[in-house]
Amino acid sequence: MYLLDTENFELKTSDQELMLRCYRFNFMSDYFSEGHLWVNTEEDSGTCKMMCIDPSSSLRGSYANAKACIIFSATMAPYAYYEEVLGIEGCRKLVLDSPFPPENRQMILGAGVDTRLGAREKHYGRMVSYILSLIKSKKANYLVFCPSYQFLKEIERRIVEEWNEGLIVTQTTGMDENAKAEFLGCFEGESQDGVLGLAVLGGSFSEGIDLVGSRLEGVVIIGMGTPYMSPENELIKRFYDEQNKNGYTYAYVYPAINKIVQAVGRLIRTEKDRGVALFLDDRYLHPRYKMLLPNPWQIKKLSEPEAVFESHLRFWSD
Repeated sequence: MYLLDTENFELKTSDQELMLRCYRFNFMSDYFSEGHLWVNTEEDSGTCKMMCIDPSSSLRGSYANAKACIIFSATMAPYAYYEEVLGIEGCRKLVLDSPFPPENRQMILGAGVDTRLGAREKHYGRMVSYILSLIKSKKANYLVFCPSYQFLKEIERRIVEEWNEGLIVTQTTGMDENAKAEFLGCFEGESQDGVLGLAVLGGSFSEGIDLVGSRLEGVVIIGMGTPYMSPENELIKRFYDEQNKNGYTYAYVYPAINKIVQAVGRLIRTEKDRGVALFLDDRYLHPRYKMLLPNPWQIKKLSEPEAVFESHLRFWSD
């Protein structure tokens, strides 16, 4: 970008910012590949963004400039998916067993629950019954992860109608850092009645937080965390469909599995932690999802809320 006449020219702050953005965009464009697509953010707005759907080819170029590259994660599941999108097919891999004793974690499914949009209204009551059976069997701190804020509000309303024995804290939209710290601070104390936290699956409290020991002793995962249909997700689906792959799996199923694995990961943070994970959605039994969950997960199906109550009691008495 050049100025033809520099005399008496004063560059405005807004112009400087625009120039810097153009420079950064031009710099990043060198990494654009067939895995990048233009997306209009709002129709007729003149605003668009470059969306990275498949970073593998760009990453391979970066790998070629390094003598070695180590990629690691505790939640790289399913591995075949990450192997493909990270461009590391054929590379050596090392899979380590979890350092956390498997007997320290109980994983149960409350059967007979359908959280899909057309059916959830009929199943809210059963979901709440499962949640109350869990938290009534042991006074402790729990996190319940819901598919959306609207879903969360409905669960909260129904729980409040039936349970008032402990503190309920709720994630809200647009929480700043102080509000997030206040939410997590509720899990710091030694409340005899425990704390029930309600949060959104895939949100800021379902990953990147450490609630060690008695600060968190149970999580409830409601639904599959499947992303809502959007122009961006449909582009991902079409991109992989055109490669003769199952585009729906890439756009909707793999991101859902990642949310689930991250949320369950909040439960056990050290070798001494113990806790229970309760899943509420019959799709966890479907091969499409079951085969993608981490191998160490052994989810036990329980048919009624009363069975969850008894199973939870036995877990903590052992």
